[in-house]
Amino acid sequence: MNNRFLIDRIKSYIDLIRPFTLLAPIIVSSSIMIASFFYHNNSGQVIDFLYTTILPASFALAILNGASNTLNQITDVSTDKISKPYRPIPKGKISKFEAKITAVLLYITAISISIFINQMFFLFIILITLFTVTYSLPPRIKDILFLNQVWIGLPRGFLGILSSWSVFGN
Repeated sequence: MNNRFLIDRIKSYIDLIRPFTLLAPIIVSSSIMIASFFYHNNSGQVIDFLYTTILPASFALAILNGASNTLNQITDVSTDKISKPYRPIPKGKISKFEAKITAVLLYITAISISIFINQMFFLFIILITLFTVTYSLPPRIKDILFLNQVWIGLPRGFLGILSSWSVFGN
């Protein structure tokens, strides 16, 4: 296996999770967690919790977003072949099977990280997972006009904010 092939594969997996969509969950969730930390008058400096709690929790939310992006691409291959042929699955860089394994691993990773944050954060991650999975998999909420916008907006917006607050608050 040459280096060019390996680099191309890594780039394809990065493209699969659509990393530019992961920046917002990291920035917003970290900001909300810091606000929650100060609001709840936690003793200690926020820097003490940055590496042990805030960054892992933000990372879990970003990974969850990447899992959702991947799952959505798996289920939208036929339309992506027409409207987004540059994506890794329609382009043939990654198979649907490889993408399924990636989505499952990303969901498992996000859920696993959340277990170490706290029980409420874990429950929010599970709830967000249920919303994003039912959005993409049959019966696809994505195919129900108007409900589809609420169904994806709730986990990525509202529940993401609540889960971030729950890291230090209730």
